[in-house]
Order: sequence, then C-alpha cells, then structure tokens
Amino acid sequence: MNFSKKTVFALLFLLSFGLAKVVGYTTNIYHLKPEVGGRVIDLFNGEHFDDILQDTPNGLRPASVVFFYRSKDERCRVAFEEMEVTTAAEKLLPPRERLMIAKYDIDMHDQRLLTEFSPEQDLPKRIGLDDHSACPTVVYVPQSCDGHTDWCTETVSTGVEKVGCNSFVDHCKSKYRVWNDEGDWQTWLNLQIASEPYPPLDVYFDNYKAQAEWITRRETVTTNTYIRNNYLAPSLPKYSETGTKMIKIPEPLYKELLDFYNKYLPSRSVESWDIHGATQMNFHEVGSDLVYLDLDAAKRDFLANHYIKPLLEEWSGIKLKLSSFYGLREYFPGAWLRNHIDREDTHIISATLSVLKPNATKPWPIETIDWSGKRFRYEHKAGEMLLYESSTRPHGRPYALPDGLHVGCFVHFAPANRHEMEKFRSQLRVAREYQRKNVSTVFSYKSTPSRNSVNSKVDILNTPENQVHKLKDDRPRAKNPKTVPKAVRKYAADETDGSIGVKFINDIDVDLNLYWIDHQNIPQLNAYLVAGKEVSIRTYEQHKFFFAPVSDQNPMPEDYSSATMRGNGVKDVLASNYVQSSKLGTSMRGTESPSTVDEL
Repeated sequence: MNFSKKTVFALLFLLSFGLAKVVGYTTNIYHLKPEVGGRVIDLFNGEHFDDILQDTPNGLRPASVVFFYRSKDERCRVAFEEMEVTTAAEKLLPPRERLMIAKYDIDMHDQRLLTEFSPEQDLPKRIGLDDHSACPTVVYVPQSCDGHTDWCTETVSTGVEKVGCNSFVDHCKSKYRVWNDEGDWQTWLNLQIASEPYPPLDVYFDNYKAQAEWITRRETVTTNTYIRNNYLAPSLPKYSETGTKMIKIPEPLYKELLDFYNKYLPSRSVESWDIHGATQMNFHEVGSDLVYLDLDAAKRDFLANHYIKPLLEEWSGIKLKLSSFYGLREYFPGAWLRNHIDREDTHIISATLSVLKPNATKPWPIETIDWSGKRFRYEHKAGEMLLYESSTRPHGRPYALPDGLHVGCFVHFAPANRHEMEKFRSQLRVAREYQRKNVSTVFSYKSTPSRNSVNSKVDILNTPENQVHKLKDDRPRAKNPKTVPKAVRKYAADETDGSIGVKFINDIDVDLNLYWIDHQNIPQLNAYLVAGKEVSIRTYEQHKFFFAPVSDQNPMPEDYSSATMRGNGVKDVLASNYVQSSKLGTSMRGTESPSTVDEL
C-alpha cells in the first residue's frame, strides 16, 4: 500500500493540530470551515455554484443572489458582516423556491480545495469582478442561468485530455447583474427579483413548501458530495501508482457482457432512484434504464471474480473481495454524472466498463481528478474499461451525453485481507474525524414562509413515475414486478407502493435530529425533534436512520445505533432504544420568528 505525500502531510496535520487545514493555511480556521445546511449557502467556488444551479431543472429553478466578500480584508469583512445577510435571508428575503441565497469568500475559493484551482472555478472572474470592484459585492443571477459551463481541455495524448484552462465558455456570462454599490442593496435586489415571474409549482409537489424542501435537501447532498471529494478522498490510502488505468475489456468477458445484454434486454426496467438525495446524476431531468446483472447472480459474480478481479489485484498489488457489480445501465442523451467518490468502506478498487454506444456519434469521456488535483478526461470507447481507485479518485461525466446511448457497468472491490482492511478503516476514521471538525453544519434556521397561492402547475420534473413517458423510448420494458425495482413514492401522496409508514418518537429529555443514511453512507438531516415530539414519514425496506443530539454538529453514522427499516405497516421507533446516554450533549433549541417579507 502506497501513501502519497499529500496523504502523509494530511495525517500529520490532523494528528498535530486537529482543526488545522491539511494544506497548512495561516488564516483563521473559522474562514476555512465551510457551512452546510443554512439558508445562506457557503460556496466553495464557481464549480460548486454551477452544481447547485444544475440540481433544479429549467422552468423550476429560482433566481440566485451571491454576496462576494474577502475574509482577509478587514474593511470588506466588517462591511459584509454589517449587511447581516443571514438575518435578511431568514426574515426578509423570499423563500427557497423563489430565491437561492449564497455567500462567496474570494480569499478562500482556492484554499478550501485539495484540487488544482482552475479558471472555470473562479466565479468572481467569470462575472467580471476584479481587485477594483466594490467589496462586498452583490450579484443577481437570473433564473435562466442553468450552471452549465463548458470547461476547456488540452490534449495530453491520444484519448486523454487535461481539463481546465482559460478558453472555457460560461453560458451565463452576459446575464449577471452586479449591484452598483449605491443605495440600499435590499431595495436593489427586490427590484431584480420582481423583474422575473415566480417559478411555477411542479405537479409532483402538493405545495411550494414541499418544492422548497426538495431543492434544499438536494443542495445539501450536493455540498456534502463536494466536501467528500475534497476532505475525505485525499486522506485515504493509495494502492496504485497513478490511481487510474485504461485497458481493453478482455475478449471473453466482453462477449459475455454483450450476450447478457442482448439476452436480457427485453427484461430491462426503469432504474429506481431517490428524488431527494440522488444528485450525482441528473435523474430529475433524464432517467436511466437497467438491464440488471442481478437477473443472473451466479453469472454476475463469475464474470467479476474470474475476469476482473485478477486484473485489479495485479494493478493494485493487494488481494480483493467483491463488493458490488452493478449495471448494465443505459444512459440517454442529456444525462450527466457529477464528479464523486464511491462508498469509501466497500468501493475501494473498481472498474467502469464501456459496453455499448449505440447511435453515438460523439465521445462521452470519463473524467477523473488525480492525486495532485489535476483533472483528466479519458475517451472510454466501447470495449474499454477504466481501472480506478474509486474511494480516492473523484470521477464522473459532468457534461451531457451528446447523442445515442451509453451502456456501462461498474464493479467494486475491497481489500480481502482483514489486516489490510482494518488499516484502511483506521485511516478512514481519522479522515472522517477531520471532516467532522472542519465542516460547520447548520441544523435549524429560519426562513420566510413559502407561497400559499398556486395559479397553475407544470409537469417539468422527471420522476420515477413519469420518466418512461419523458424518455420517449418505445422499446419494451419488463412488467414482472420481481424484475422491476420499487419506484420511489410520490412526495406527500396517499397511495402505497411498498413504502413503510414509520413514526419516529423522541421520548427522551434532549432535543434530537433524525438522520437518514444515504447510499453513500452520508447522514442526511430528516427532521428536528424537540423532546417529547414525533414525526411520521414513509420510507423503504433497508433504509437506515439514526438519532443524534443537536449538540453534535457533525454526526457520523458509525457513532450511533441505526434503525433499519423492515417489513410493512406503521412502526414506532423510540429514540431511547437507540441513543446512548454517553452520546447526549447540550440541547440547542431554535425559535421561529414571524416573517415580514412581501411576496415577490
């Protein structure tokens, strides 16, 4: 097992300074710690901003306002604090379905990252701000800005490009509106907001409050993905020399995959997904289908262990055990896959296989970020497989599939040796503790009320229920419920589809937060429960939840006992059965103030 210099440096800082940033910044740690979960989004950089915009489809996306300031410039920082942006966001400005509110620390946008800072990430420069611009600066971003920035590339070798340079294209370049620093910024902002219509309500939601909650939960998931890419990935063990390697799929394996795909294509089905938590792919715009390898589990495991495992063992230098072999997934035109790392406890040494590209006339490369922070794109032709360390190399296809289909599958392994796996988990615990201490989570905040009146509804959002219709793909799909995954239930609907009614009860004398553990093993805040209160939700079998005191601002799943959902019917989950007294801290209750906002 090899450790990069950056990994060793990170561990030394973690052990020596605890709260210090691994790259040795000299500024106050307060400014380095990103905030997650508040009404005002703390942006890392322009890429983070683009990702948040992309999380809501065109037609539903609200306008945005970004407050730019410099934490190292005392005059600018004090002026920004005097603007009282958080107070205005919670009490005066429109709710989330109408306006995204963010702050951007210019002095930190290249400091919070362990990746190479590229021109595309420099949001102030993209907007046209420079050292002579007013500080702080307020920028209004209209609803039509969708976050799609075309990153530029430079060819390194055949089929390989380095990503990030000055000739990128920001499609919102001419649309940004910058406050002239005259008069009252709130008055100016309200005029900008009033110049655009109120975003419509999608038919999927019963009311605007539900739509706002959907947007908020998704932005939190996206921010957590960004934090994992930059805070966890660089601190974990490295096993290969480069972290990636593109090779041809062995001919016998390739033939087996093609035969499997053609045999079970009539049994393909819509891929199930979580409409609230799945932001790595744009399921909310374009769905995907699966020709399940699970339809022949014996064949699936044989292909992984007989053909792929020996290649990955030789490449990584360690013995492996199979964790997952997933696919075959069909991506449709317009689909994208955001850069991410995989489950760090099981998806450690992996391969992604490009099986077919029917009717595709343009490449759809896979992007990875190496251990020095540089981005590269690999063409990934049909018949090729990329070996990669999936828990340490952020990877994805963060740009739309141009045309045709892309059919691929993904296989993941973990160290087979118990001692090797324990070393990995030990370092993972250190990395998670580092993340816990270097991220500030806001659990409860105020907001102006969502709009009550609804003039009309629109059918824009792609959902598990309507995506077959929206794909406009007439090929047959499986009808057998044994081969079709259960769809995610409609938000606030009355009908059942295999979901489970659960009541979570806080029966102890401490205020608690209830978390759902998502598919990346990341806790997602589900509810705030004052002592003695309860909440009823619908969820699904095998979903896991845990309670944590609100005093724990960065709870980790492994620190608490989780409740796994099983069976049908309403269940009562008592906090006293899961929260140990040693985990309890000081209660932190919040209060809600009446809003004085005018509807804009």
